[in-house]
Amino acid sequence: MDTKEQRRQAPSGKRPPAAKGPARKPMQNARTRAQTRSRTAPQALAAQQRPVRKRNAPQVVYTPAQTISFRRMLLRILVVAAVALALCLSLSIFFKVKTVTVAGAEKYTPWSVMEASGIQEGESLISLNTIGAAARVLKALPYVESVQVGIKLPDTVNIEIKEYEVAYAIRDQDGLWWRITSNGKVLEQVNGGQATENAQILGVVLASPAVNEQAVAGETATATAATDETAESTETVATQPNLIQPAQRLSTVLGILQQLEANEILGQVASIDVSDMSRIVLWYGTQYEVILGDETQMEKKVAAMTAAIRSSLQSYDSGTLDVSFTIWPDSVGMTPFAE
Repeated sequence: MDTKEQRRQAPSGKRPPAAKGPARKPMQNARTRAQTRSRTAPQALAAQQRPVRKRNAPQVVYTPAQTISFRRMLLRILVVAAVALALCLSLSIFFKVKTVTVAGAEKYTPWSVMEASGIQEGESLISLNTIGAAARVLKALPYVESVQVGIKLPDTVNIEIKEYEVAYAIRDQDGLWWRITSNGKVLEQVNGGQATENAQILGVVLASPAVNEQAVAGETATATAATDETAESTETVATQPNLIQPAQRLSTVLGILQQLEANEILGQVASIDVSDMSRIVLWYGTQYEVILGDETQMEKKVAAMTAAIRSSLQSYDSGTLDVSFTIWPDSVGMTPFAE
């Protein structure tokens, strides 16, 4: 054969080239193949015999539609209504006003506060109108600033009031004295002696004041005369201090009073004069004449006055305090009274 001839003809020491053909796979040992079969056979058999697990699907249960019974629904409504009615009747029968307490009354007696509220002994606590009772107290008693009415079962009503602590005296157009609050509420009419017990408002009067109503400023006789005399000259009218609207004067003086209350320095204030709105004057007792200037920066001016009286000045000092911030900007000027 050719192969044998090639081997014969090949020179010594050299191997003939290998014949080309398909590569042969290595032969597996018979023992190895037997071991492989022995391992895989039981596993394949077990996989075939293993049961397939299925997920349990939720069961859907169908029930027939329920019909709505009109009689049953009506019966339920009647039962609920009967229970509610019985509860209301029991509350109205057993929970009645037996005791009324009043707290915070100084200007008025507890009995007058209770009478003003309109609450009667034996009245049902359930049907008691607390808002209406509070409104009646505010309307009947001018010195009451606020009212709270509460219910305490089984038979008690508590009324707590807050009264105005400070009042001021002001005249009306007829020269009569009235007491008002810093928010302009008219409290009562007083005589001249009683008016001296309060800080007096000068330079503005009230028009037809009424108790428990809001104060309204009216024209003074001086202002009316000044208007008549200067009606022909526009330039003169513009310079007259008395021609400033009375409402503006009243609003300014009420604002000053509120600032005094905020600084808690009302104890010795004797009067506030807004006759000249460019030079508002406050008297602190007879010790200090305080020049506030015009109506601007009033909060700052009252605070500066308070600080000067409380800390900088001695108790025996007396004189004019200038807090108008015109001559001494942002400072208080002190000029002792001449002896």
